[in-house]
Amino acid sequence: VVGPRAEFDSQVVDVAWFGTDKSTLLVQTAYGTLYRSTDHGEQWGKLTPHLEELAKGGAPETPTGTLPKAGGREKLRISRMVRSKAAPDTVVAFATSGAAAGFVSENAGLDWTRLNVEYRLRSWGFHREKPTWALTSYWNENCGRLAADRTGDCTHDLYVTKDLGKSFELISRRVVQYSWGPQEYGQHDIVYVSRFKQSLSGRQPKLTRWMTGVNFERTDDFGRSFKTLVVDGNKFQISHGYILVVQVQNMQLQNISLLVSSDGAVGFQEAQLPHRIKHRSYTLIDTSEGAILLHVNTGGALGDVYASDARGVSYSLSLQNNVRKRGLCAFEKVMNLKGIYIANVADVPSRAGGTQPPDPKPSAPDASEGPGREGEAEGTQDEMRTVRWRRLGEDALADRTGDGHGGSAEGEAVLARADHEARA
Repeated sequence: VVGPRAEFDSQVVDVAWFGTDKSTLLVQTAYGTLYRSTDHGEQWGKLTPHLEELAKGGAPETPTGTLPKAGGREKLRISRMVRSKAAPDTVVAFATSGAAAGFVSENAGLDWTRLNVEYRLRSWGFHREKPTWALTSYWNENCGRLAADRTGDCTHDLYVTKDLGKSFELISRRVVQYSWGPQEYGQHDIVYVSRFKQSLSGRQPKLTRWMTGVNFERTDDFGRSFKTLVVDGNKFQISHGYILVVQVQNMQLQNISLLVSSDGAVGFQEAQLPHRIKHRSYTLIDTSEGAILLHVNTGGALGDVYASDARGVSYSLSLQNNVRKRGLCAFEKVMNLKGIYIANVADVPSRAGGTQPPDPKPSAPDASEGPGREGEAEGTQDEMRTVRWRRLGEDALADRTGDGHGGSAEGEAVLARADHEARA
């Protein structure tokens, strides 16, 4: 079945479907224009002029009609859409230019409200159960200004809203990353952050290299108090009950280790890989099968994939020479087929990471990993995750690294040292 042809002003970069029958669509283009259809894409209305008037204080009627011809851009440009899992018809749209920082709709894009914030938002994380709650961050008003015009330090600040953008409450300044707590342990309202020490002053640096003075912490009361969980814990990822934290061991040598918790951050243990090699960064590939699949970057364009036990602590080598490029690794999980993965590997001689003898005495976890660690899990080892690979034809896989679809894109943004929260 071939539907009617729709002409947009540029390449489509995001599509969102709404409703039980998926008849309502929102489309975002590369030019930052937002379109809406309520009939499965038969006809389209252009939302950007409506949002532009809303940003200026006007409130024209909701736009309807057919898609206008491709052509002139609007001054307002939408950069990203984020949907709520707690309320599927609720969506937030970020603006990178124009008179507003963003907009929110609670009825699949029919009506919009301007977010009550004047600075460009860097990110937005909806609460999993409370539709009007969200975490958001932005670089404050002192960023981008000349030194003579600044009234304070340039910092990346984290806020919480409990009324869908009508008001915001500061949680912390100098934040690198943040996340709601894992739902597997009932930590829905707990906020985890990695952040620079609050005693520091001056312009907050971007985390372009592993640094001391950035700690992994949690707050149970939205910033009124914090508990340090991992000293020098620069980056972290929360997925399917696992919490992974990159800890800096030596800033000058850029030595790092990976700490893992599978009990809601009660305790952390150092990931035990079979080879003693220098790690540059980690990519969390998958945790949905009751274990962790991890891509370890030791430098260069290749890395190795390791599979863990159920605790996420002990690892075995699964796949060598996995291709990586521009922050993504060529590794995909096949949707709706449990336990099936596709990966690109380079045909090169065995690398050092896969041929070094096993380390007979893996390093013990650092004593500063956090309180309540339960030693070596009663002295027993869970059965290792076994991943078997079958070679496909040379032309069976195209190199998809760098195209924005890599299954590890989110994990790499979290566990690589380059800070994805770039300044506006």
